[in-house]
Amino acid sequence: GKCITRPDIIRFGERNLKRFRSLGILLEGVPSEPTLCRVFKHIDDEAMSERMSEFTAAFHAELVGFAGDILCIDGKAMRGTVLENGRNPDIVSAYSLKGGVTLATDMCEEKSNEITSVPKLLDKVDVS
Repeated sequence: GKCITRPDIIRFGERNLKRFRSLGILLEGVPSEPTLCRVFKHIDDEAMSERMSEFTAAFHAELVGFAGDILCIDGKAMRGTVLENGRNPDIVSAYSLKGGVTLATDMCEEKSNEITSVPKLLDKVDVS
């Protein structure tokens, strides 16, 4: 199932703790909710998005090459997340159809701003 809230994430970790430990992860156990809250609070979303884009770009050419790939761009509301203005953020994604990976994302404060995200996404992706 989907893990949206911190308690969902903790339950997932507890259910899969044996598997994680076999991979050398969570050797000290599943973090508490206050610990997850402190960690999430200090994550720079833009920096994380940029690092993920760099990561997928490094493998995109190996996955599919560049010839003939189709880049799909779509926006979705993020349920379970609420901005200070009371809205769910809209995430616009650039997805490689052949590679099956999201190459870049951009968050919109307002639904009407999705179209302004497209140039930002194209700047993050090698579309040559």
